[in-house]
Parts: sequence; structure tokens; C-alpha cells
Amino acid sequence: MGRGKSYYTIGEVANLLKEKYSDLSISKIRYLHRRGLLTPDRTAGGYRKFTQKDLKQLDTVLKLQRDNYLPLEVIKEKISLKKKGPDLTEVVAPGDIAQISFDELLDRSKDLGPLSLEQLVGISELDQEQVLEMESFGLISSSKGEEGAFFDGFDLQIVKTVSQFSSYGIYPRHLKMFENFTERSAAFIESVILPKLRSNNPEQRQSAAQEADDLKTLVLKLQFFLLEKKVRSLLR
Repeated sequence: MGRGKSYYTIGEVANLLKEKYSDLSISKIRYLHRRGLLTPDRTAGGYRKFTQKDLKQLDTVLKLQRDNYLPLEVIKEKISLKKKGPDLTEVVAPGDIAQISFDELLDRSKDLGPLSLEQLVGISELDQEQVLEMESFGLISSSKGEEGAFFDGFDLQIVKTVSQFSSYGIYPRHLKMFENFTERSAAFIESVILPKLRSNNPEQRQSAAQEADDLKTLVLKLQFFLLEKKVRSLLR
């Protein structure tokens, strides 16, 4: 911020945050502005001028992108909510599942992504070979997008969960049976709701979605108690 100025130029902003965010560029700041994540005023000559408040908001956006891999639309929504409530930087890390409920974990997983392979590797703290091994055994799966293959928040949670098995000498190849069970369970649910899914009636399709959620919960509940009973019998 030059002498006599109460604002930063876009170049000054990029230089100030460059050390903290090495990939930051003037073009990226312009892009975030176009997407509505920044709202700097302009000088009489039409140049953007950034205040301390703008600088702090940019820092928050970049931090959420880097540390939480949140998509821009989710960050934009959180910025809007920040004006009405708590600091939006207080976001639970994607892998910190012990601190949130199952429903919250599902909601958070929906918000995460799309994630590139590099992002998935970085946030899971695994190497690329390990993540690709999980994909080869069908535990995670990528989708095709305009910018190439991407993974979603559920893939991230699966990767982090699968990685925790390694401390017991258990690796993706040993976990294929869970994918097989999941496929059979999903096929079972589909067979129950299929007539309503095929209907052109919106109410029928909405009912199918609700039944799918109910059946999913029942399957998980049954599996939990069956497994609990079997493990207890082993320890007697």
C-alpha cells in the first residue's frame, strides 16, 4: 500500500500473499472477482482497489481452497453465511469424522469436490500409487468432467477410511469384498424401488428416493448388528 493510499492494487495483493499461496497470480484474483468471491471497489480510472477487508476475504477463500478443497460455489455460500454468523474458517477437516455426526459427515461429503487425483492424493496424505490401487479394486471411482477425471467427497472419505486399515496389515486388495457387498446391497435396494423409479410421476420418484434412504439405513443397521454379534461370539 503506497504512501497516501488507503487501498492495495491487484499487483500488490498478489505480491503480499504470494509467499503464503505460491500459485496465486493476478489472473486468479481477477477470476475470483468475476466469480463473486471478491468485491473490491474500483478507482475512477476503473482499476480494482483492495482494502484490508478484501485482503482478509481473499486469504480466507484461498485457505478454504487449499486446506479443505472446497469448490468455489460452496466457499461463496460460506462467505455469504459468514456475514450472518461465525467465522467461516472454522471448517471441520474432511477427515476429522470423529467430531461430527454421520448425517453431518454425509452432508460434508456432498460439499467436497470435485477433486483431481492430485488433490485427492494431497488431502489424504497417501501417495498416488496407493490411491490408484484403491481405484483398481473398485473402492473409489472417478468421473469425467470438462477438466478431466475427478473424484467426489465420498471418494475422499473412502480413501481416508481405507488408509486406516493399513495399520492392521490390511490393504485395498483385502477390502474388495466390501465393494462386492455394497454392489449386492445397492442392487437389492434398486429391485425394491425400481417400479417407482421408472414412473414419470414426480411424487412416485420422490417416494423412491425416500425409500432408498430408509432401506439404506436398514441395511447398515442390520449389517452392524450381525457383525457385532459375530465379533462378540469370537471373543467369548
